[in-house]
Amino acid sequence: MEDNGNRFASHATTVDSFKKVRESLVEIMRIPTISSASHNVIANCFVSKDGIQHEESDDDGEHGA
Repeated sequence: MEDNGNRFASHATTVDSFKKVRESLVEIMRIPTISSASHNVIANCFVSKDGIQHEESDDDGEHGA
């Protein structure tokens, strides 16, 4: 998607642990257009095998993103 001269891309995957989150981020960051981006905003939400819901996000300095 492009808006006001900025390009936006999104990716989604299924995870059930922080280890899977890290592994997924490593794979996504191997995509050249993603790894060369100025800002990479991430968010994840999953329920671990013990039934606990985990949420995490990082706006990479893009406040309000």
